[in-house]
Amino acid sequence: MALSPIPQGERYINFERITNARHLNGMVGAEGRKVRDNCFIRCSTLSKASDVDVDRIRLLYHVATVIDFRTDFERELAPDRKIRNVEFFELPVSDENGKLWMQLIEYPGDPVDALVHFSKTEEGHRMARNFYQVTVADKGCQETYGRFFDLLLD
Repeated sequence: MALSPIPQGERYINFERITNARHLNGMVGAEGRKVRDNCFIRCSTLSKASDVDVDRIRLLYHVATVIDFRTDFERELAPDRKIRNVEFFELPVSDENGKLWMQLIEYPGDPVDALVHFSKTEEGHRMARNFYQVTVADKGCQETYGRFFDLLLD
């Protein structure tokens, strides 16, 4: 199987079944310093990762650590697929996601349809407006992100 590297200048990574994947290559940070190539990848859950996705994660991107910000509830609904020789850390950021899932699970049918339906409700609008503010201001979230940055520095 031929695995191709990330095309230069593109952020999105096309996996077979992992969604919302992108690399952080070349992003400019403090003092104009750039993120090294193939150092960080972010994506949605690994619960639906195909064998080809897992091979790409291991062999092409050399992923050594996975940090999962989902709540315990979200991880129970869709546990990540474990990957050999990859260390997994569970750092739940906010219970707001758990509350969202609790409401979505009551909606019949496809979870994406449920999310679209929920996004049109007043509660969905309120959660979307407040989610990032809550995440930044919440003491527990701050501690979780502190642990995340400690892991990055290690």
